[in-house]
Amino acid sequence: MLLKQNSTISIVLPSKPTSRENYACEILKKYLQKIFADLTVEVCCDDTLPQGNVFLLGGPSRNKITAQFVSLDRFENLVSGPEGMIVRSVGANVILLAGSDNTPQERERATVYAVYEFFERYLGCSFSAYTNPDYYGGEYVPTLRQISLDAVDYVKPCADSIYRTAIVQY
Repeated sequence: MLLKQNSTISIVLPSKPTSRENYACEILKKYLQKIFADLTVEVCCDDTLPQGNVFLLGGPSRNKITAQFVSLDRFENLVSGPEGMIVRSVGANVILLAGSDNTPQERERATVYAVYEFFERYLGCSFSAYTNPDYYGGEYVPTLRQISLDAVDYVKPCADSIYRTAIVQY
């Protein structure tokens, strides 16, 4: 996949997205538009066949188009544990961002984590600190003219820790 300024991409959600899947979509759209100037992002559901560069949100049990690229059995073997995630290019113009299908809460949370993992691992973003909206406080979002994402392949079968928390310091 070649992402570049002044192009159009599609984000494909399940036909009945949950609030976390919608949030993952909003974050994906927001930061792609920050990174690439004049990028047009179209959001659609899995009932339509998208054209061009496509980001699929959700595993094969949730997203019909994802199921065309990876079977449910294969997906469950790859991300079998709690909060497991996959960030992978499939074909020439599709990137899959999805969380494990073990329980609805894990799947939805892990899909959000997959979006952030994509930005940090493949586009050079850093979301290391959060402060008030007027000060980035450690958030780094690069500006790119274009990037080739042909070898996107990150699979994390499950979370490293069963306990996650945010530490806020001033």
